[in-house]
Order: sequence, then structure tokens, then C-alpha cells
Amino acid sequence: MARRYYFTIGNIAPLDVRVAPEATRLAFFEIVKDVALQRKQFELSLGWNARGEKMPGVLPKTQEYRKSAMSSAPPWRLTGPYLMPASRLSRTRSLLTGQAYPTHVRITWLVDPISGDPWTKVLSYHADRPGGVYNVIGISPRGKIWIQNEAIKRWRSKSPPPPPRIYTPPPIDWTPPATRAPAPRPWAARP
Repeated sequence: MARRYYFTIGNIAPLDVRVAPEATRLAFFEIVKDVALQRKQFELSLGWNARGEKMPGVLPKTQEYRKSAMSSAPPWRLTGPYLMPASRLSRTRSLLTGQAYPTHVRITWLVDPISGDPWTKVLSYHADRPGGVYNVIGISPRGKIWIQNEAIKRWRSKSPPPPPRIYTPPPIDWTPPATRAPAPRPWAARP
């Protein structure tokens, strides 16, 4: 099975952005990227998985042997949620990044400088555990709605609304027929 080391957020742009030039769409999805990273940080800080459910707590046996390469704190001080023992310092939160494209945003994790592997490789092992309760590669359904609403709100406050499309008829030649040049007749110019 091929692993996906990222998740995407797309199909949330309003109609005026969808029909806009590529540079405008990219500007909108830059806003979506910032909002999505903010929301994902919020969900991780609450210990939520990709479905928006609270991940199970850390078992006492796991707590006893818990370590974090990102913190020099002793194991009994690593009290963060699952996959984030050092809370804000944890790699699950500190390596989170995103890339905006004209049609979507890709959220992923950087390469772990300690192991040299993409951090999502580690996260995918947890995601493959039975039940999927440890899967953090994704965004909750509530999060996606919040991202869409917040991005559109920021987009509207940042840019003026597009001008209304008003039909303008083609100009009409109002010169009297007697002063007009005769119209060319292609059928009369036969050899």
C-alpha cells in the first residue's frame, strides 16, 4: 500500500476565486495555508486525531519509558498528548508545514533532523494502528469547515469585492445611412 505523507485541503474557494486568474487563486490559497496550519496546531494542542476525536491518553507503562528528542526534560515531565510528549516542542507540531497551489493546499511534515526520515513516516506508522485513533495526518471535518469560513473571511477583508459584471452592448453606428461608406460585398467581387 502506498503511503501518503501529506493531506490536502481544496474545493473551498468561493466562485469569484475559482474563476480568477492563477495568481489570484494562489493568493487565496496562501491564506488557506496559514489558516490550515493554525487550525492543525490547535487540533494537535487538544490531542485530536484527524477525525476530530480525542486520542487515547498515554498509558502509565508508556509514560514510564517516554522520551523526547526535542526536550531535555525528564520523562515524568513529558506530559503532552500522545505523539507530542513535549507539547509545543514536539516534532509533530514543530515540523508541520504547508505549500499553497492554485487549486489546493498541501499540509505535510518536514524531514526529522534527528532520524533523517520524513516525520510523516513515523506518523503513518501510528495511523496504521487498528482503529485509526492515532492518525493525525488529516484535518477534522469541523476543522475543514472552520478553515473555509476563516479563509473566506480573511480573503474578503483583504481584497475589495470584485466589480459587478454589467452587460455593455456593442457600440452602435448612429451616422445617417447616406453618409456611411458602402459596405463591402464579397459576392459582387467575383472574377
